[in-house]
Amino acid sequence: MPATFTTNWSLFPPNTREAQFDEKWAFVAKKEKNCDPEDPADDRKGDTWDHVAIDADCATNVAGLYAIGDVVGPPWLAHKASHEGVHCVEHIAGLKPDNLTAPIPGCTYSEPQIASVGLTEAHAKADGREVRVGRFPFRANGKAIASGETEGFVKTVFDAKTGALIGAHMIGAEVTEMIQGFALAMTCEATEAELIATVFPHPTMSEAMHEAVLDAYGRVLHL
Repeated sequence: MPATFTTNWSLFPPNTREAQFDEKWAFVAKKEKNCDPEDPADDRKGDTWDHVAIDADCATNVAGLYAIGDVVGPPWLAHKASHEGVHCVEHIAGLKPDNLTAPIPGCTYSEPQIASVGLTEAHAKADGREVRVGRFPFRANGKAIASGETEGFVKTVFDAKTGALIGAHMIGAEVTEMIQGFALAMTCEATEAELIATVFPHPTMSEAMHEAVLDAYGRVLHL
């Protein structure tokens, strides 16, 4: 049975209010205000910013209609949309994926670069968490010194009760190439014990990541 979706989105012909789909569709778009959450006649589920509400598999409240990317809310990043798209299609194919809520790293390609994943220290404290925080500057990293790239630092945020890594923030040369290490650790629910026991190659900028973990527990080596 084709699904009917009532809409006034601009991707349909002017004045079109309904469209039928013979197959399952996934919409990827960012659209300005197009539904009214205060209007009881508008049954498309969204929030006050007009993000489409989805479930754990990217399904909307309209049977057979899925949504991913900017239209479902922040962070508005290409790799987040891609991750949701893969999850969505795997779900439609019956593969039963369960990784939709994996941590999404953010990258800013400035000079120096900026990268982060998870909670900031301030947000963690606002959530009522007790945290342990570690920092390590690139000016104390051998590869950074040899490369003339000593600007910036690495910061880690751990849950003090569980030891879980809940946030990481980096400023410096090519940190956008390193943040996935912390994203992987968070996806695997690594604690400080696993990260401290991990061997980081020398000489690399990534050694600053290890030192920032050590620093959160009073065990920093090279500072």
